[in-house]
Amino acid sequence: MARLLEGWIESVPIRTVAAFVAVAAALTVFAVPARAQFEDPLQEKTPDNQYGVRIDPRDPIIYHYKCGATIKAVGGAIGATFGTIAVPEDWPEQSVRIVDEDITANLTNVRHRKVRGGTKQMVIELRHLGPNQTANALVTCEVKVFKQLPPQDPFVYTRPKRREAEVAMALAPSPFINPRATRITRLARDLTADQENDWRKAQALYHYVRDKIELRDSRLKGDLGALKDGFGGHEDLTSLFISLCRAEGVPARTVWVPDHTYAEFYLHDPEGEGHWFPAQVAGKRRAFGHMPEPQVILMKGDNFSVPELEENVRFVGEFLRGKPLRGGGRPEVKFVREPIVFDAGGAGF
Repeated sequence: MARLLEGWIESVPIRTVAAFVAVAAALTVFAVPARAQFEDPLQEKTPDNQYGVRIDPRDPIIYHYKCGATIKAVGGAIGATFGTIAVPEDWPEQSVRIVDEDITANLTNVRHRKVRGGTKQMVIELRHLGPNQTANALVTCEVKVFKQLPPQDPFVYTRPKRREAEVAMALAPSPFINPRATRITRLARDLTADQENDWRKAQALYHYVRDKIELRDSRLKGDLGALKDGFGGHEDLTSLFISLCRAEGVPARTVWVPDHTYAEFYLHDPEGEGHWFPAQVAGKRRAFGHMPEPQVILMKGDNFSVPELEENVRFVGEFLRGKPLRGGGRPEVKFVREPIVFDAGGAGF
């Protein structure tokens, strides 16, 4: 008689943006159904006053993004299975709408949840799957991303004068971001000492990282490693800029897009309202206070508390765990997050 296994847990963390994107190249592209047509909600999000994020309503980039997982029982039946995958969500410069679904009926539950630190996950819960059976939990989203324009008068913005709970994590240390390290605090102070306002201070930190730290393919080393070696990958340069900002009391965070990262920093307008501004320190095109190259935003943040993991992570990868049944079956999972890009006129390329 087959022995009842005590249990198995298979965990599939994906910690790099490159692995986050390209899976299942042969998946079908869905046309946008008539019910998916809608008025652009970003126009309602754009502030009426002169401050804050300015969205260019012209020529949005439209992506069709398929997200989720396909799970197959291999070598026997599988029992209760639990999986998660981060999915795009709405931001001031991004609008996300589900336009199609492929969810197998024998899935117990498919839902979404927010993760502390700033991202959204699809949660997949499967009760049982027979030998060689397959279950899908896939959704297709329409993602509209708009260019961000520079503020009309950047020099009126200042560092927050009060502690705000919603940006507290953007001032604290994160994995590979060490704003309290002596070398970081001294450098930030030296670079900003002669700057007359907080926008100029953030800009001085940006120019230092952009001009003094070489962008080069490298293993992940973080802010201190990039500063020590004088070079690093796009994550390292982004982390160094964020760390220097935080050391100067300017909240900052990582923005994750396919195969790339950039930063956002946070300042108050004269009326005391806070706003996030983009800064691309790594990449071919300079962009400080604006973002002319809209890409799908996968998540924002760099210190996520995922319930299934013991330690905070800088990037939320995919996760799967399950319970065995007699016969020793195991799940074979294919996580999917694949963009199909459209131009403003709707023609794919």
